[in-house]
Amino acid sequence: IEARLAFRPTRAATMHAMCMWFECLFEGPGVPTVMLSTAPEAPPTHWHQAVWFLGQECQVDPTDTIPCHVVMEADGADSRTYSVELALDDGSGSGEEEEEQEEEAAAEAGRALAEGHLSAEGERLRRLVEQQHASTS
Repeated sequence: IEARLAFRPTRAATMHAMCMWFECLFEGPGVPTVMLSTAPEAPPTHWHQAVWFLGQECQVDPTDTIPCHVVMEADGADSRTYSVELALDDGSGSGEEEEEQEEEAAAEAGRALAEGHLSAEGERLRRLVEQQHASTS
C-alpha cells in the first residue's frame, strides 16, 4: 500500500514527530461488521501506534499543509508483520496524476502565501521538505 497524504495541524505548535494508527473493518455476509482500531482513544490491542521522529523540530500552525508519503509492505516471511515507511514529501512523484496533484498543491501554496495564509514557519517547512527531497533524489 502506498499513499501520498497531507495533514493540517489543529493548532500552532512545535512539531517533533508524526504519529500513525490504523482502523480496519472486517465485513462479511450475514455477520456483524467488526472494527479493529489502534487509535489512541480506542480500547488497547496488541497492535500499537507508530511514531516517526522528524530529526529536527519545526513550528507549524493550522494554515500549514504537511505533505507526506507512506509505504506499507507485508513481510514476505510473516504476512502479519508489516514494514511502514513515512517521509515528508514535497508532493512530487512520477505519473500524470501525481504531476497534477503537485501542480494543484503548488498553486494552493502559492495562493496561501500570496494571501498571507501560510506562516513563515510553514514556508520554511515547505522549503525544508523540498531540500530533503532534492538531496534524496
